[in-house]
Amino acid sequence: MKAFICSMPRSGTYLMAKLLTLWGMTNTNYHFSEGFVEHRTQENIDRQRLDINEVNSNTQDFWHSIGHNQFAVGHLAPECHNLEQLKSFKRIVLIRDHTEIDNSLRSWSQLTGYDIKLLDSHKIIPDWRWVPDTFVCEFNRDLIGINIGKLDDLQRYLFGKVTHCSDATMQLAQASMTFTKSSSRP
Repeated sequence: MKAFICSMPRSGTYLMAKLLTLWGMTNTNYHFSEGFVEHRTQENIDRQRLDINEVNSNTQDFWHSIGHNQFAVGHLAPECHNLEQLKSFKRIVLIRDHTEIDNSLRSWSQLTGYDIKLLDSHKIIPDWRWVPDTFVCEFNRDLIGINIGKLDDLQRYLFGKVTHCSDATMQLAQASMTFTKSSSRP
């Protein structure tokens, strides 16, 4: 099994990534966008600096390099070419209220000094909800609110059974520093 986190920006992409690693999966650190992939590493987690290296404009080779028990993240539309690339992946879609996304992007940009452009991907990602065999989580209700039932369902979707305590692992994930964690969240 391999997975792909397809998220609206500022909707818990790296929080979910941390949770999946706590559940035993391996993060490839690939971040897919339309037409390119980046390999993201974190040089200085305390200052939340991103070291983003564009890897290639041809994403096809990177899809094939993702192996069993690995995952990648990104912001992709549910279009035919993406559906084809992701047909062998478990798809996790993260959504959040549009106004919250815009406010979070502005706040994060001010805190970090990064020039963040408001992305249109928050308009297309929710369309993944209608793609069969796709698991949808809502940022505040399911991730921040630690919806144990939903997180247990996610484990069943990924692994066929609940393998870890959803409450404890999400608390650990929330306590961890991630790439774009808001400083307003403890």
